[in-house]
Amino acid sequence: MTQIPEHGRFVGIDVAKKHLDVHVLPEGKSWRMDYTPAGLARLLEQLEKLAPTLIAMEASGGYERACADCLAGAGLAVAVINPRLVRRFAGSLGKLAKTDQIDAAIIARYAAFAKPSTRHTPDPAQAMLMALTMRRRQLVGMIVMEKQRTDPGHVHPAILADIRRHLRVLEKEQAKLEARINALIASHPVWARINAALQQVTGVGQQTATALITHLPEIGTLNRRQVAALAGLAPINRDSGTHRGRRFVQGGRQPLKTALYLAALSAARHHPTLKLFYKSLRNAGKAPKSALIAVARKLLIILNAVARETIITA
Repeated sequence: MTQIPEHGRFVGIDVAKKHLDVHVLPEGKSWRMDYTPAGLARLLEQLEKLAPTLIAMEASGGYERACADCLAGAGLAVAVINPRLVRRFAGSLGKLAKTDQIDAAIIARYAAFAKPSTRHTPDPAQAMLMALTMRRRQLVGMIVMEKQRTDPGHVHPAILADIRRHLRVLEKEQAKLEARINALIASHPVWARINAALQQVTGVGQQTATALITHLPEIGTLNRRQVAALAGLAPINRDSGTHRGRRFVQGGRQPLKTALYLAALSAARHHPTLKLFYKSLRNAGKAPKSALIAVARKLLIILNAVARETIITA
């Protein structure tokens, strides 16, 4: 039975590589569109006529971006949501079957129930920065894999020469890409100031600052709890009755979380305040990894305050 929202119209879109499945509440109407520029134009025209309260779709490895940018850019309210939340919601409804049409309906019901936050209107510069940093991660991954293949005891000398030649090509491409990323940040009036300010904090270098600007564009505009939650560094309680379980972190924006953890390794050694903080946690019996996660969270809170001050004084 289709859940009817009390107020408003909610649209769920299941995004696949070649098509989009759409479900609209309260009507319960569903249809499929080709995921092409022409298909997106028709979808936009249809949804503008419906004037939905909220359009929701799952994050799907970047496939959702063109659809979300198209609809949000036209002024429609769009939320890109974590697929894990949708699957848990489906399970709570007893919906175990999974097809594209069912997924679109579940997404619409989740949007009506949870009313997730909408995304900002797409920024072309932000989209470019995201694309460049994503490509850099891909190149770094390829470089790591090629380096793992250079053990002379496990590869023929002729192949080893090819691998090393390919490594040089990949490393040159990485350097070019990093230059483009740095130039893009330097050309942006707000990013340039935030980038310089963030790197004044001990433990933070260019890669960490770039990760923050790319994957946390909200930095400086949110409170400490909000930024920790977005980064997946907010501790989650596991309590029941009189039992007090061990706190843990989960989810978040993974590239950002990874960058902050690596920065925490440096900050725990060299940042005056965070070095003492790390030592106090270890002396209190905290495991090294748990202590470093706490340092990463405290570092993020410091960086958020730095970015806020930079924005205010700009």
